[in-house]
Amino acid sequence: MAMTKDELLALIEQAAAEGWTELDLSGQELTELPEEIGKLLQLERLILGKAKKDNRGNQQWDFQYINGDQKPVALVDGNQLTRLPKNISHLKNLRYLDLSGNRWESLSDGIGYLAQLETLIALTCGLTEIPDSLAQLTSLQILNLGCNQISEISDSLARECIDFCVSAFFLWGKAF
Repeated sequence: MAMTKDELLALIEQAAAEGWTELDLSGQELTELPEEIGKLLQLERLILGKAKKDNRGNQQWDFQYINGDQKPVALVDGNQLTRLPKNISHLKNLRYLDLSGNRWESLSDGIGYLAQLETLIALTCGLTEIPDSLAQLTSLQILNLGCNQISEISDSLARECIDFCVSAFFLWGKAF
């Protein structure tokens, strides 16, 4: 059952009032993340989608043909989000962000201002490029962009982010 905008706003207000450090909105059929998300200054984990697991805790996979090749595709429980609000950058305490299973037009440059971010996951999102702003994430340890259509990584991102700060980088299910 889809979460209504009013239900989402009420949940955000409750999370702000009670000082929640985690908010899991995966699988709620959301089409928009409201600007009010920027009120959650204490938030450390924001989950807008996540990989589906079997009853033993293993990642579930399917196979699809992409550009004529059969590729593994992670099964995810996401939403229908296409953009993040600009004030996502207000979430200064955010350490974990899972964007999996949404249809991002692109990843917001605002993510680059999340200085405490250690884990960024965006499985099966239809991404074709990685914004250079991710190179600003000096605390980033895990970057999982598997099962997207990313074909290249900019030199600045490879040099600044992957070479120096990311200990695990996944693209099409392969570690780099």
